[in-house]
Amino acid sequence: MNPSDLNISAHSSSMSERETAEKSHASRQWPQYLLAILLVVLATFLRAIVDPLFGEKFPYITYLAATSTIAWYCGPRPATFALTLGFLSAFYLFASPRGSFYVSGIDAQVGAVSYIATGAGIIYLFFLVQRAEWEARENADRLWRKQSLLQNEMREKESAQQAVVGLLRKLVQAQEEERRRISRELHDQCGQDLTALRLALKLIEDSLANEPGQTAYFRTASELIDRISSEIHTLALNLRPPELDDHGLVSAIRSHLLTWCEISGLRADFESRISPEVVIPEEVEIALYRTFQESLTNVARHAEASHVSVLLMAHDQRLDLIIEDDGVGFEVHRQQIVEVRPSRLGLLGMQERLLAVGGSLEIESSPGNGTTVFAKVRLDHFGKLSHDDSSRAH
Repeated sequence: MNPSDLNISAHSSSMSERETAEKSHASRQWPQYLLAILLVVLATFLRAIVDPLFGEKFPYITYLAATSTIAWYCGPRPATFALTLGFLSAFYLFASPRGSFYVSGIDAQVGAVSYIATGAGIIYLFFLVQRAEWEARENADRLWRKQSLLQNEMREKESAQQAVVGLLRKLVQAQEEERRRISRELHDQCGQDLTALRLALKLIEDSLANEPGQTAYFRTASELIDRISSEIHTLALNLRPPELDDHGLVSAIRSHLLTWCEISGLRADFESRISPEVVIPEEVEIALYRTFQESLTNVARHAEASHVSVLLMAHDQRLDLIIEDDGVGFEVHRQQIVEVRPSRLGLLGMQERLLAVGGSLEIESSPGNGTTVFAKVRLDHFGKLSHDDSSRAH
């Protein structure tokens, strides 16, 4: 089959569809024309009733009402048909001279022209009103379709965001499990191996007690083992503090803050406003603890602060962690728009951890006015909140 045959076939198909549409439209309109005829007959009957009152005056008055009704309900074509049929009926039956289509006198001519002009104006007016309604409906349908598309896009975005949050939560959980495993291995296995090595060195040192020149090497090795053991212990605590699993978030924050103050030489205070009956989910505890941990690291590295305040409180089905320092501060908006560098990855990690548990991170800072970090997590089933239980650690 060549392209011309395809064009002829497509043209024939479109013509047949158009003819079918026209026939369908005509089949829907014949009741409207029938209604126009019935209303013209009714208008004739009513004009005949009031004929003793008006005589040959106002022969078209009832037909204008019929034309208006048809124009409103049926459209311009049936209304034009009713206008024409009404004109012929009124002109023949009620206009002077009656029983003929002869126009006699200026009054009859003016009346006929006025009827046609008024009827045409009514038809056109209703046509404009109907077209405005059609356009309004089309606009409403178009807006509804766009709104449906936007709602579908929003649902897809929400589903994608939920999937991302779910994946992020799984990644954080996997990371914490790996931290826990490594911390346990460092604390248990490596700690036991170093202890065994220390004892072995002690035995060797005791066996060489008669050779003073050799024991100094063993004492140096023993001191090195002690340093390695201390560093491994600190590393294990940073990876996964046992107090977080054994005693909860408040105890872990207090313990880490005391250790951090000893290492950094800075002053700090901690206040908890969480009642004992409140149960915090494990993943929320981990997210807030890591945020607290990273915030202290940033203070030690960049803030040049002398004092840090930490507040943990629960209220209105929400858990808030606030870390405030009196350091040099920074411009928050510049910190947010600059490219990601290793020094910025801490903030990004904090945001991702809080996002994974449905939380948020806010930072308030300005040069010379210190920095305040707000970590907020919304809890749907949090239990009864109380502000009576407060503890402070220095």
